[in-house]
Amino acid sequence: MKKIVLIIFLLLPCFGFSQKIKDSLLLSDKEKIKEKLDLMFYLDRCSTEYWKKTKEERIKSDKAFSFFYSDTILKNNPTSLNIKEYLGLFSPLNWKGFMEAVYEKNISEYIVMTEKYGYLSYDRMDVNINNTDRTNAVIVFVMRSKSHDKIIKKLIKQEKKIGNMPQRDYDYYKFVLERKSVITKKDIEKLKRKDIELNISKTPL
Repeated sequence: MKKIVLIIFLLLPCFGFSQKIKDSLLLSDKEKIKEKLDLMFYLDRCSTEYWKKTKEERIKSDKAFSFFYSDTILKNNPTSLNIKEYLGLFSPLNWKGFMEAVYEKNISEYIVMTEKYGYLSYDRMDVNINNTDRTNAVIVFVMRSKSHDKIIKKLIKQEKKIGNMPQRDYDYYKFVLERKSVITKKDIEKLKRKDIELNISKTPL
């Protein structure tokens, strides 16, 4: 029993030090993190344009997607970051390829950032993303799949326990993990009734 208590006692300072390092890194990298999040939300917003189209419009826009990608998505990039380098693609051939690349890169990057800095709440970063009112906003992507849900569930439990993630944000992520591939208007209305605002990029295409 004494050995167990000693091990726990020795681990506690390590945990505290680890959290202090995360807080320090977050402070020093704040602007870099903000710019990357701005790019992630911009690409997420671009992806949602597909869901606004009719079936006929989707077929038509798919044929001209390469031009749309280079002439609109790349040109309207609101950050100094390189989209092609970020996605690791020369040029996606269609909407499906683009949306899959955006989600996989965004969620993988967000997981890495959370593991490095802790949960990126607005209060911890002390910044606004996309001019969103941070008092009731949650950092989230509209596009999603279930490919990383197990990792996300583990992360949010850990971050809430540490104190990095507010209860409201934790409740939101639990809600999102029940959704399928995209956050719908009905979902948004439900969240608004709970006084939770989605941080969806308002950058025009």
